[in-house]
Amino acid sequence: MKHVVHNACITQVNAGGIRQCDGLDGFGRQWCVCETRIRQADKGNTMAQVRFAALVGFVALTAVSPAFAGPAMWVVRTAHSEVFLFGSMGVKADTTWQSAKLWKAFNKSTELWVENPQERSNLNAESIKEWTVDASHSLASQLTPSDSARLETAVKRASIPFSALESSKPWFAYVQLEVILEQQARLDPGNLPEKVFAKKAAESGKPIHSEFESLEAQLRFSAALPRAAQIGLVGKALDDLEDGAAALDGRIAAWKAGQLAREISYVEHLRNAHPETFQSIGADRNALWVGRIKEMLSQPGAHFVCMGIDHLVGPDSVVAQLEGAGIRVKRR
Repeated sequence: MKHVVHNACITQVNAGGIRQCDGLDGFGRQWCVCETRIRQADKGNTMAQVRFAALVGFVALTAVSPAFAGPAMWVVRTAHSEVFLFGSMGVKADTTWQSAKLWKAFNKSTELWVENPQERSNLNAESIKEWTVDASHSLASQLTPSDSARLETAVKRASIPFSALESSKPWFAYVQLEVILEQQARLDPGNLPEKVFAKKAAESGKPIHSEFESLEAQLRFSAALPRAAQIGLVGKALDDLEDGAAALDGRIAAWKAGQLAREISYVEHLRNAHPETFQSIGADRNALWVGRIKEMLSQPGAHFVCMGIDHLVGPDSVVAQLEGAGIRVKRR
């Protein structure tokens, strides 16, 4: 249900310019995933690499039997079709998450679906600025006094000038804040499940499809989020930073073991503390995924879907909405 995008990158357009790079993935962490360099105008050096990753979901299954060891995967079957649903998460370089079961499902599938567009973008800095910068409203003026103070504390601890965020639209400020935690936790984009599967699919000629058709589509989606949802993203990032890298490490360990209880607590907090954000980047997007999966089920063969774990668990998840539509989903 992260907020995870692709193999393109966007940059805080203060003094840094724009460069292309490999993207990451996320909300658990999935959604828009962009990797960005923020440059400090007065020093001219790179302050941080920012990764956006996506989000949303609510976790239902909490107990794990030996048969469910490893990151969670589900399957939906009809007489002539099956769809494998794998829940991804940002991980460290030494996180071992791959298994024979996963690769068997992937190799059996004729296509790969991911959240983030894989092609490189030719968007220029001015185009990106349109969706990431708000020169008319300072970020602090849109936050509560409490969150404004939390924001100032967070950027000071990260040695990032507050001015680097002040002209950012809230959703993009979220991007820049989340990378702080991900750097502290030493997450590695090269070991990101979506990226690993996409690389293997490209090497084998397997078609790759994505939730967002292009970086431009993803940026438009992010910038068009309701103001309350964007402000909630900033609050979520501040919550994550206060929880710290140790909490994220614990979530990754539980995800790797196939245990979903920690994600229940994490997403419940998002849902309760920032309901507009949860609705916009979680429940609503999950409903669109259900439509795509129904279309896959109408086609013969096997299909492999890799999305953020928080999209796949809980009352408003893809799994729950499929079951609500009378489609049986089984955990593998």
